[in-house]
Amino acid sequence: MKTFLHVLFLFLSVLFLSFPLIAQTNKIKSPIILSADQLKGLTPEKLMNILLKKNEFGVLTDNIVVNTLDSLIVNTQTLQLWTGSEWVNYFRYTFSYSATYEFSEILLEMWSGTEWVNGSRTLFNYSGGGFSTIELTQIWDGSGWENYDQTIFYYDFSFQNTETVYQGWSGSAWENINRNLYTYDLNDSVLTRTYQYWMGSTWKNGSLYTNIYNSDELLTETLLQIWSDEAWENYSKYNYSYNPNNDIISQIIYVWSDTLWENYYQYLYAYDSNGNQVEYLSQIWITVTGWENDERTISSYDSNNNTTEEISQNWDMISLDWVNSYRDSYTYNSNNLLIEFLGQGWAGFNWVNDVYSSYSYDPDGRIIEIITHVWIMRPSGS
Repeated sequence: MKTFLHVLFLFLSVLFLSFPLIAQTNKIKSPIILSADQLKGLTPEKLMNILLKKNEFGVLTDNIVVNTLDSLIVNTQTLQLWTGSEWVNYFRYTFSYSATYEFSEILLEMWSGTEWVNGSRTLFNYSGGGFSTIELTQIWDGSGWENYDQTIFYYDFSFQNTETVYQGWSGSAWENINRNLYTYDLNDSVLTRTYQYWMGSTWKNGSLYTNIYNSDELLTETLLQIWSDEAWENYSKYNYSYNPNNDIISQIIYVWSDTLWENYYQYLYAYDSNGNQVEYLSQIWITVTGWENDERTISSYDSNNNTTEEISQNWDMISLDWVNSYRDSYTYNSNNLLIEFLGQGWAGFNWVNDVYSSYSYDPDGRIIEIITHVWIMRPSGS
């Protein structure tokens, strides 16, 4: 079961299916178009990560969020629960912006039964160039805002995020907790990420990620090392390979065993002639037999390259065959906008409904409402 609540995601204002971003050069970038997978699991936290545009290393890659064409930006996101007879407010996020449409505040409120009550808020500060310098989170204590934690971002002269410091509030002062240090290559790709934690009065090394890229600036290797006995020691390694279209076709994970690298896990990817990923296969390394199947996802697409079905399967080591696990089905309107999602689980002989979502849009194609239903099995005759 992927969800246990009847929920309604009601975006009271315009969301971001056509949500342009401003780059630091003030040129309009391509609009954000949410994929079916993103819409299926959309949460307030995922929304913030999408809007803040943090990459896989946690680095802020673009901190100015704005639509200069018509100033249509996200205002609120409300989640409601179904009681059996009506929708009841649960919580909501309210987004506030500066005069240049940078995030200034994200407010979380909880429904008391009669009114919205403050829960927490995140405040954003920026440099003159529009880069985020501080993200401060505060908790409502019933009468006022109390500091909780904050993240501080530091940049070099090329406006690259070179250091991110996370601090917690002690009740009277900020205390360091951890930080990440970043270095980059000439193409602005992350070369290293060093994680350190605060102990006593100094920073202590924790882990080090080192990346290698090919001539197309595609990531080909990530080395993870752990700090031990005053030196970096190998821990795991990730190797990536690509097809001529620069689509990833394999990711192999190795673990360090004293003196050499040993296979551990791998992911394999297959594509159709349109570049759509049609299979995602994971395998585990068994010393005696080699690579053994573990899980896979098979995807289907319509003539417009929209994902129409995803079937997840597990490998049965006894029957040596694939066994269905879960199926996601997607339906689109004539504008290729997702209007229905159906999630089903495998019951041994047939698919059984689990969760269903419907999506509504305004005339301009911006999503305004997501209604999610959970399938309840009722006894026969009831």
